[in-house]
Amino acid sequence: MSVVAVVLAGGAAARFGGDKLAMDLGGRPLLHHALEACAAVAPTIVLALAPDASVPPLPPLPERRILVARDPAAYRGPLAGLSAGLDVAAAAVPDAETAVLVGGDMPALVPAVLGTLIDGLASPATPGTPRPDAVTLDAEPPATLPMAVRIEAAADAAHALLDADRRSLRALLDRLPSTRIDAVIWRALDSDGRTISDIDTRGDLAAARDRTP
Repeated sequence: MSVVAVVLAGGAAARFGGDKLAMDLGGRPLLHHALEACAAVAPTIVLALAPDASVPPLPPLPERRILVARDPAAYRGPLAGLSAGLDVAAAAVPDAETAVLVGGDMPALVPAVLGTLIDGLASPATPGTPRPDAVTLDAEPPATLPMAVRIEAAADAAHALLDADRRSLRALLDRLPSTRIDAVIWRALDSDGRTISDIDTRGDLAAARDRTP
């Protein structure tokens, strides 16, 4: 399946109190970590930004294309960014069937785990159950990101949810046939489980700096 990545970067970062995606982590901006992980699994990346946000400095990613999507309104939540990103992906890469979705504030994504999510969509459906249109990672508490989706189904569902003023990624998972990658499988590729970690506060950033060479 042709794959694109959508990186959600349009949030207000209210808990952080500033532009967290520009903060230094390991000698480069926090956002670059997510973009580089996505570049390992997708030739095209869509960066979903707030309507009036400047395009941030981007990492050099040879043979990778980074496109920009804009949320239709400021701070409508991650589902709005996902919807805008999927619309741009569908228009720019018509043969793309699958998207892997991550947060721009997720600096420890393991590409092999992202690949496992994508493979989860390619697996045949279990007899008696519908083919999944969304795949997430089994975690406690539940994690909505990273996620792999079938672009057409996820875009249609996101549009309908936004029309009903529902804005959460959890609502998308409730609407789509979905499955989860067992923790035993994905944690074999990421023993510390950092793929699901994100940076919400300055304390989170300090902890990530302690772990980053």
